[in-house]
Amino acid sequence: MKKIKLIPLIAAFLSVMTVNSYAATVTSGFFGIDDYPPAGKSDDDRAGYSYVRNLNGELNALLNPSHTYTNTFMYKDSQEKRLPFISKANGDPCTLFGFSGHGYPGKGIGGGPLLYDGKANKTSLKFKHRYVVMYSCNWLWNGGSKDELRGTYRTFNGTRLQMGFGTQMWLDAREGIAYGQRLMRETVGSAFVNAARIFQPQNDKDVVVKVVGYTGARMDYITNSYPAAPVYNGRNDGQFKEHFNCKIKGTGKKITWP
Repeated sequence: MKKIKLIPLIAAFLSVMTVNSYAATVTSGFFGIDDYPPAGKSDDDRAGYSYVRNLNGELNALLNPSHTYTNTFMYKDSQEKRLPFISKANGDPCTLFGFSGHGYPGKGIGGGPLLYDGKANKTSLKFKHRYVVMYSCNWLWNGGSKDELRGTYRTFNGTRLQMGFGTQMWLDAREGIAYGQRLMRETVGSAFVNAARIFQPQNDKDVVVKVVGYTGARMDYITNSYPAAPVYNGRNDGQFKEHFNCKIKGTGKKITWP
């Protein structure tokens, strides 16, 4: 009987050691738009800044008691323009880089996030950040085209995983809270997908949530320190893949959470 009781305790201990054995400081940088110009129109309010603010708040609350979290930049609304976005997206790597707002599909690999002063084309982005969250419509859309998929892979300049959507999605700032909480106990990719499963049914159409990236990064935890992934060069497709591709049924019904 004693041996049976010890097995789950040992397993739990080993699990904690596996997750935390390479613990490191988590750094972040965020862009979010609540109001696109012209300001004040309700249909232009997408609560993008509210999403990244909530995500940042959860990470700060959960990690800073152990002094292991730093937010290095936070751009909001009119501060969020194309040139600063491209500079920070391609700049010194953070653990987590996030954008929240409108997004356009590729269609010739010309898609990308809509900033306050216009779209930043996907072709101009070369992320070095370990993990990239694009909380917007269509970032991971490819329409079944290998060229469009490679267009996303070309944005990998050391990034291990990108989280986003392959369709129109429903922007709910509370999803930033859910994602931040889940990052403390789930892998980076599964936490994003599971947070989406709570809020994305509010869309009136089905939503596809995706996680793509380096083949060895599926089990990455945000609190572990991992090396940069290989830079995508057009000849190493086999080192990148879709880790998650999940369709969430849209009901159009608002949810109460938690």
